[in-house]
Amino acid sequence: MAKTHYTRHDYRIESLKYILSGLENSINQLNKVSKKYPIYRETFYVEEVEPIYGMAFIALQNYINSSIFDLYESLNKKMKFIVRIKKYPHLKGLG
Repeated sequence: MAKTHYTRHDYRIESLKYILSGLENSINQLNKVSKKYPIYRETFYVEEVEPIYGMAFIALQNYINSSIFDLYESLNKKMKFIVRIKKYPHLKGLG
């Protein structure tokens, strides 16, 4: 199995940035509404923000899994990679 070289171009990061930027804009809009109508924050804000954060987590999970797949051409070693990150915290900044 040929591994991907560490200097390869990360072609997924731009899409991830666009997705997260759009979700951030959605939350900013809800913040504006909640400042204009204080009752909104008390009643609806959390219910409307929660799925936006959920979509962000899904996008990040997909990015991480796809990056691991690119590196190992399989997700079989996913847990091995995650354990390595926990064991060696200095690897968290890679990527």
